[in-house]
Amino acid sequence: MTGIAEIENGILARLKAAGEAGVLGYKFRALESYPADFDQYLKEKIKGDAFPAAWVVFGGWRGPVDQGSTLQADAAFGVVVAAKNVRNETAQRHGAGRPAEPGSYQLMMDVARLIHGHDLGLDIGRLRLGACQSIRPTATILEQKLSLYALQFATALPIEVASFGGSGIGDFSAFHAYWDLPPLG
Repeated sequence: MTGIAEIENGILARLKAAGEAGVLGYKFRALESYPADFDQYLKEKIKGDAFPAAWVVFGGWRGPVDQGSTLQADAAFGVVVAAKNVRNETAQRHGAGRPAEPGSYQLMMDVARLIHGHDLGLDIGRLRLGACQSIRPTATILEQKLSLYALQFATALPIEVASFGGSGIGDFSAFHAYWDLPPLG
């Protein structure tokens, strides 16, 4: 069965391959899993030459449906794209007019085209493009002259049902605990 990390890595690999093949006219300079403290990450880890950038994160799943030996869940993934341009806010979104300096709009559209409808060669349903929204700029984002957008994707994720010796786990009906405690006092 395909794991969540494999899907994240598959999305990142597809974005990297498109850049290296020259399909985009630029390469993502940072492609990573989305960090827990994004603002701190931007301050400490990402330098000015790390853009354009994209980060991928698992967003959870909804409504698993029982299909016998597996469950089928609708899993959500997010891709955050970032463009940097010191000229002005418009250039951050629109780009500098050269393919090597894309704006966040171009990054957003390229990620949508590259990911929507693909299964990344994994045991999942085809990824479906969902909502896209601007990331509200924090002081760090404004200071670094960035424009960020988050795209959502969904896929059918099979989840293997645990079994032992060919049968299911069964209902939890009894618990036995044997304690070896010294007497009090």
